[in-house]
Amino acid sequence: MKAILFLLLVTILLGCGKKVKDSSLSSDQSETAVNKADSLAEGEFELDNEVFGQTIELAGINHPVDNIFEVKEPEMLATDSILIVKNRNGDNMFMAYSLPGFNLIKSFGRFGEGPDELQFPLIIKANNPDVYCYIQEWRKSHMLALNHSLEIFPLSFSIPISTFERQICSLNDSTFFISTFSKGKRSIIELKALHDSVITNPFLNLSFSKDLNEWTSFIGDFGLNSQKKRIVFAYKYFKRIVFIDIENKKSRIVKFSEQNTSADLKSNPLGPENTTYYWGLSANKNYVYFLYSGRTPVDVSEELRKGPGYIFVEQFDWNGNPIRKFKLDHWGYFCVSEDEKTIYMLSTTEEQPIYSFTIPELIKQP
Repeated sequence: MKAILFLLLVTILLGCGKKVKDSSLSSDQSETAVNKADSLAEGEFELDNEVFGQTIELAGINHPVDNIFEVKEPEMLATDSILIVKNRNGDNMFMAYSLPGFNLIKSFGRFGEGPDELQFPLIIKANNPDVYCYIQEWRKSHMLALNHSLEIFPLSFSIPISTFERQICSLNDSTFFISTFSKGKRSIIELKALHDSVITNPFLNLSFSKDLNEWTSFIGDFGLNSQKKRIVFAYKYFKRIVFIDIENKKSRIVKFSEQNTSADLKSNPLGPENTTYYWGLSANKNYVYFLYSGRTPVDVSEELRKGPGYIFVEQFDWNGNPIRKFKLDHWGYFCVSEDEKTIYMLSTTEEQPIYSFTIPELIKQP
């Protein structure tokens, strides 16, 4: 009887309006919720900092490789059999490693300013079985794709948005969403490629404060789940995540009481004394995983002078419910494997930077 009353209470809270105080669901209850409910509770919900329960500490396993490279703001994408890494390696911008052996299969995507060369490419997850991913080069408008032979080829349409600070997600072969900054606002734009034409439409404004009009104030990370028709955006300088239902544009805002103040961000948005919250995400089939710091760059720099550092990964379901929080024993960049059993990391402190962390199995309620 108590369990039934509790579930009724959660349902009422999730259905209420904005700024609901929400202790949210436990890990086991969230697992049940994500399997049974597809609707997104609309509104603004404040979570307690202890909502994840006990943080799970994970120890990384190092995977030495023959080609040594310096980690410089990489991106990664892991399938069941291959790890694709965007990071400068000699004359190339990409590397592909076999999984689970971590043997270098190929280094590709020549660095340079020529017609077929890359300098600032983005990896875009593709909802297309014929390619590993899409690639978009900031200096050029055309879209590229990476096939299963690890060859890059152009697509038939372009991205008419050239701002450097932008991220792109793919819903399908013809519909893309772009997170960018323009006209004083951080926003999401929908792009549809129809035959030889490209149509762009405003989708959602992400700048929630009129006091902040610098693009740096609303830096964040952007992801999409094409099966569940969800978009997610996590802010770097606010402990704030927005989950968006693509079909009806309803949004669930999850925020925590701990925040940088508007005054701090207005006077010096990129100041090293501002706390960095979210600065990476992995959008997977069942869950979305956020790389979380919770410290200032000054604090992190001091920690890294003494050792490999540490960083957190927060796991949410696609309805915005918190599931678990992990602590990784190195600092770096990450992605989660396609089967959601492994976290891959490129450590910024190690000569051999590739690490893996096993994600504990989530116990489901009967």
